[in-house]
Amino acid sequence: MKIKILLAVLLAGVCAVAAPAAETKNAGKTPAFSEAREQVDAVSKEILEVEALYWAWRVKYLGDVSYDELREKSRRWIGKPGTKAQLFARMKEILDGGSARALTAAEMRKYDEGKEKIRDLLAPGRKDLKLAAQLSLDYCMDLDARYWARRVQQGEKEILQLRRKWAIRPEIKQRYFSLMDEKLGQENAPLSKEEIYKMEACSNNLHR
Repeated sequence: MKIKILLAVLLAGVCAVAAPAAETKNAGKTPAFSEAREQVDAVSKEILEVEALYWAWRVKYLGDVSYDELREKSRRWIGKPGTKAQLFARMKEILDGGSARALTAAEMRKYDEGKEKIRDLLAPGRKDLKLAAQLSLDYCMDLDARYWARRVQQGEKEILQLRRKWAIRPEIKQRYFSLMDEKLGQENAPLSKEEIYKMEACSNNLHR
C-alpha cells in the first residue's frame, strides 16, 4: 500500500508540473518548449523499460487503470508520439507475456530520477529558490488553486480525487483545498507565462 501511495503521488507531481506548459498560448511552437520536449523525450527513452514495467504492474495487479484507459490518458502527456508508441508496445509485451511485476529498488531509483529530471525540464521555476523565498504562502496557494480549479472547470474532474494524494504540506492542506473549492465557483483566467514560472517556484513553498 505504501508503494501504491508513493507512486501515485509521484505521478501526480509529474502531471502537476508538466501541464502548465500547455497553458501558455502557442507554447508548443516556441523554441524553448521544443528544446525542452527533445530533452524530455531523451529522458523518457532512458526510463522506457522501467516505466513500461511500472504501468504493466498497475494495470495487472493494482487494477486502478486499464491499458485502454491509459492510452487515452496518454494523449495529454507531453512526449513524442513515437516514444509513447514504443512505451505502449513494450507494456503490451509485458502484459501478454505474463511478466508484469513490481519495480526493484534499483529500478525505482532510476524511475524516480528520470521523472525528477523531466519535472525540472518542464518546470524550470522549481529551481528558483530565490524567487520562492520572495513569494508569500498566501500568494502561492491562490495561484496554484486558481490553476487547478480552472483545469477542473475545463473537464478534468478526476483532479478532485487525485488531489487527495498530492504531497501538500499537512498544515495547509485543508486550507488549500477550501480555497480551490471556492475558486471552482468563480471564473478563473489562464495563467500568464510569468505566473506559470512563479507557480513552479511556489512548489517549494506548498509541498513537502
